[in-house]
Amino acid sequence: MVGRASNVGKIFLALLCGILVGGASAAGHWFTIPHDRGLLIHLFLGDTIAAFLTVVICLALLIRHEEVHFVRATSCVIIVSELNHDIRTAVFPLCLVAQRTDNDQMSRLADRALAQINVALRDATAHAISGRFPNLSADSH
Repeated sequence: MVGRASNVGKIFLALLCGILVGGASAAGHWFTIPHDRGLLIHLFLGDTIAAFLTVVICLALLIRHEEVHFVRATSCVIIVSELNHDIRTAVFPLCLVAQRTDNDQMSRLADRALAQINVALRDATAHAISGRFPNLSADSH
């Protein structure tokens, strides 16, 4: 996944693309069309419009990319939130039983398991928000 650029960087990239498109088409017209002043003025105006349109299209694509990232991150967070609720609902009765018994070792073991579940859910939420997922094949147990 490509790193996320700042808004200034995105605007700079869009402007650079517009300058490249406008400059390339202007250079192509300069070297291929006879140097009639009236014709070149109209062509360079068209090249300027093409450059502005390129900037607008690049910005629209960057905004669309941000929207897709936002929707994906939101759906991942919703899934993790539902998973969080389901796990806590399932584990809570077990923790109550472990704490009501007089066995200190069982109570410590339940507390440690609950702490590990909290860390795993916190990490899953962070990965869902950032869009970066760890390599699960190498670290699976």
